[in-house]
Amino acid sequence: MSSWEPTALLDALDESVTVYSRDAVVLYANPATFRIFGRELTGKCIWDVFPEAVGSEFYQAFHRVLARGGSEQADHYYPVWDRWFRNQIVVVGDHLHVVAHDVTEHKLGEVRLRALARASQAFARTVELAPLCEAIAQSLAELVGDACIVRVIEGDELTPVAVHHSDPQRQDSLRAFFAKPLAKSEGLSAKVLATGDPLLIERVESSVLRSSFHGDDHRAGIDRGAPHSVIATALTNGKERVGVITMLRDRTPRPYTRNDLSLLQDLSERASMAMARVRLFEQSQLDHRRAIVISDASRAFSAAEGDTRAILDLLARAAAAEVGEIAVANVITDDGHRLRPVAFHSNAELTSEVQDLLGRETPLAGSFSERVIATGKSVRLTNLDVESFVSSTTEKYAGMVRKFQPKSFMMVPLRRAQRVLGMLAVSRTASAVPYSDTDESLLEELADRAALAVDSSRVLAAERLARQSAERVAAQTRRLQAIASELSDRRPTREVAETILRESTTVLGDPVGTGAIWLVDDNRNCVMLASVGYETPQRYSTLPLDAAIPLCTAVRTETPLYLANVKEYAEQFPESAKRLGSDAPAEFATACLPLISEGRAIGGLVFAYPYARTFIADERTFIEVLASQCAQAIDRARLLEQERAASEAARAADRRKDEFLAMLGHELRNPLAPIMTALELMRLRNENSNERERAMIERQTRHLVRLVDDLLDISRITRGKIELHKHRVDLGSAIGRAVEMASPLLEQRNHHVSIAAPRGLVYVDGDEFRLAQVFQNLLTNAAKYTPSGGSITVRLTTNGTDAVAEIEDNGVGISSGALSTIFDPFVQGAQNLDRSQGGLGIGLTLVRSLVELHDGHVEAHSEGPGLGSRFSVTLPLSAGMLREAQRTPQGMAPIRATRRRVLLVDDNRDAAEMLAELLRSAGHEVVVAFDGPSALRTLPVFTPEVALLDIGLPVMDGYDLARRLKDALPATPRLVAISGYGQEHDRQRSRAAGFDAHLVKPVQAEQVLAAVDDPVS
Repeated sequence: MSSWEPTALLDALDESVTVYSRDAVVLYANPATFRIFGRELTGKCIWDVFPEAVGSEFYQAFHRVLARGGSEQADHYYPVWDRWFRNQIVVVGDHLHVVAHDVTEHKLGEVRLRALARASQAFARTVELAPLCEAIAQSLAELVGDACIVRVIEGDELTPVAVHHSDPQRQDSLRAFFAKPLAKSEGLSAKVLATGDPLLIERVESSVLRSSFHGDDHRAGIDRGAPHSVIATALTNGKERVGVITMLRDRTPRPYTRNDLSLLQDLSERASMAMARVRLFEQSQLDHRRAIVISDASRAFSAAEGDTRAILDLLARAAAAEVGEIAVANVITDDGHRLRPVAFHSNAELTSEVQDLLGRETPLAGSFSERVIATGKSVRLTNLDVESFVSSTTEKYAGMVRKFQPKSFMMVPLRRAQRVLGMLAVSRTASAVPYSDTDESLLEELADRAALAVDSSRVLAAERLARQSAERVAAQTRRLQAIASELSDRRPTREVAETILRESTTVLGDPVGTGAIWLVDDNRNCVMLASVGYETPQRYSTLPLDAAIPLCTAVRTETPLYLANVKEYAEQFPESAKRLGSDAPAEFATACLPLISEGRAIGGLVFAYPYARTFIADERTFIEVLASQCAQAIDRARLLEQERAASEAARAADRRKDEFLAMLGHELRNPLAPIMTALELMRLRNENSNERERAMIERQTRHLVRLVDDLLDISRITRGKIELHKHRVDLGSAIGRAVEMASPLLEQRNHHVSIAAPRGLVYVDGDEFRLAQVFQNLLTNAAKYTPSGGSITVRLTTNGTDAVAEIEDNGVGISSGALSTIFDPFVQGAQNLDRSQGGLGIGLTLVRSLVELHDGHVEAHSEGPGLGSRFSVTLPLSAGMLREAQRTPQGMAPIRATRRRVLLVDDNRDAAEMLAELLRSAGHEVVVAFDGPSALRTLPVFTPEVALLDIGLPVMDGYDLARRLKDALPATPRLVAISGYGQEHDRQRSRAAGFDAHLVKPVQAEQVLAAVDDPVS
């Protein structure tokens, strides 16, 4: 280690002078250095003495000068002593000389100026309180460190409005901890708020800090992350303390000092001035906005056009929006005993709940409003004691107070010319901020303007009533005439009477206690037809016409009767008045009028008012006209009810006809089933003997099947039950299919058929089967009415948007008179006595119906008898006809020949035996039963894989038998329903019962074999 000898001059200097060797050993330290460090350093390595300095700014500067030589000057902060030094480091030979000047005061001044400048800029930019508080918290947390909480007084609480931590990772947890309001008597802030003196706690004791809080939440937060140092100061508005700024250090190890507190006080003063400025700005904005509110409310009150309830609604909305959260506006009723409230909640979803709690009217006696009326002065309550308030008001208001628990309350009267017309009450349920003088002034201004509007509305209403009195009867009479005429054309008699009662009460204007209409029956009793307001109408439902009561007297004498009060009633009808007893109100008025129709009294009309009143002339005129209109409307309604009953009987007969047709189809199909099956068996066996007779039977049977199908199709169409399965259809293919279906008849009559219907060129959207049925019927019709050897032509063309198909023949033609009815049901052309053409006269009706269901139309043309006929069918072309490829119809899947065990149950022995023979010829094992019990008895010796069940079985039907089979067999067989009923609801019912297929009699051999062989549902 090299030696270094000091000089007397260095010992005398006030600055710290230290000489180091290159290995950082102190060779010399003057007395000033000793005073700063408080210990002897000579002969010791500086890094051993102060290990916390390793890596510091001084440490780095020391080694930089050692490495490159020369000198370096910089300001360094020493956290241990909380001081700043300006160090000059110089290399002199093998030594390093360090001269240090204490610049702490200078540095603090710079920090203070920088902090004040930054805070002033941040505070000056903000014109709203919440962002300003955020700017205060952020600036202080970053300038003074580590965390800042700004609280302002709201009621009895200190509410946190801004929380900031200089460490972003601590921000969320700090905000969560300080989110809840704090009582003004709680925490360290309470002392600052109470005395106004700033607070400095250099070293915080957790136990003391915990004890300052009353709530467990705050205490738990202190335990989780206690600060080690705290400073706090009050926020003022110039006159009084309005909040507290609290600073916490939990990350920086250095405790707060008086310098920090002084800086906080300076920043707090600027923050207070900024808050005062913002509050002044907000107050000016509030005054401006409330001036607009008052102006808008005044215009709205005027626009309400005298509607008192609308005025109160506008008043309550404005009050709730500005100073709420709940506002109730009410007016005193004319009798001075009740209030009619209109309520509004700032949460619109709760408005109806508040209104329901209050009801339409509340008693004035005993309410808080009664005291406001007595004094005519406004009332303000803060720190509201709910139970005390409840005890001072009525039951309805008490229920609302208990429900919403208001924290503060204010009520102002609606005054007009020294009269109190009503009240406006507001309360705060969420905010603890008490109502201010400004709030009261606003409410009083709104209330005065609303009172003016309400008073004006009453004056205007009186003037309007007087002006309109002469017009009222005529206008309302016309209205009731129209209502009565419209109702009696469409509604039942009772509904007509009830509607007239409701309408008449709105016309009369006053609330009607009871209103009723009676009709005289064949036993000379008045029977109640309709009523309004009767709690127990049954008691008065029937009254003897000769009873000495006002209604029966008016009906019996056919003279209107008006009674103004109880006294008049008792004088004229003493016995009836006694019988009324407690049912009658203390005062009431009655109007009884006879209902006269065609010169005779058919009943009576009664209005009973729950208070005494005199019926003025125009009201009597109106009620008498009303009685006349009511009588006419009821008489008309009764006549129309009779007509509707007759019409309903006709419709019922029509329904029975349709049901008969459906039953007829079922009964016709049952005998056809075995015949068709027998023919199929003969064909499958290739039995050529009696071929001619078999062909004849098959042809006639198929004709009969088609007649039955046509008959049922007509029935379905007339009842709207037919369903179309539409898709893209090649119309040429459909016509070709129709020609094949009609070919037996065409060949039998030796007709020459010419077809110009190219396939794959014309497409429509429709049901291919139904379209083929249309053209088959037309071809069959042409064949029947064209002599043997005749000519029939089929043409298919397009006209741009439609497809046009024509069937033309050179047959007997159609007379001009028959053309207009040719498509009507059961209409046929001229027939000989032998009816050689046959048919039921429904084929063309079916054609027209099916074409119209496809949005097309069909027309018949003929030059007259003997000149042939032409039928043209026009259908809209498919929208995508030119864009899509031709649809290829799917053919019937080939029938597989898998041997199965089949249980066949049908009460028609011929049908059962023929079907069994058909199935056996296909290789299946078949057991036949003719009813349900017989079928069940076969199960012990025969387990079916497939069950063919007739639905209409005796003893138990097919549905019941299907359920029994499922219960009795280990595995459910494939269930196939065979029925003469084939409508959609019949198929739906069989599916619901668990059937896998539904076949309609007479069934084709291919259908039966496919249904038996199909292994899936």
